[in-house]
Amino acid sequence: MDAKFFNAKTGKIHRFINPPPSVVLPIDITTYSNTNNRGWRTCEFQFINPKNNNGKFNFSTSSPQVIMTEFILK
Repeated sequence: MDAKFFNAKTGKIHRFINPPPSVVLPIDITTYSNTNNRGWRTCEFQFINPKNNNGKFNFSTSSPQVIMTEFILK
């Protein structure tokens, strides 16, 4: 999943990332570009079929925590 928000009032698209809580925002381009941080931009979701889940719509993620934060570079 890649999260974006379209602000109809301003016409701008705001990108979101999923950095760990230890990261201080806004981040610089060097930190963002680090190959160890590629998982910040996207997060894998598995959607569970409601027919196999008592009619409930659920999903699970590959990471233990997903916190979407607006992507702002210094």
